[in-house]
Amino acid sequence: MEQRRPSKEELKHKIEEMKEEERQYRREAFIEIYEQYVALLEDEIAHLKSVKRP
Repeated sequence: MEQRRPSKEELKHKIEEMKEEERQYRREAFIEIYEQYVALLEDEIAHLKSVKRP
């Protein structure tokens, strides 16, 4: 049985969908890493404040 090949428009649409999924994934990954970085900085600040105070 012969399978129908997707049209040019269908393929372009699928590519755009995949690009958006990739952008969303990158956005979420960036936010996750950024939150970890901020938490690390907050820990360092708290540590430095506790060291300064006798």
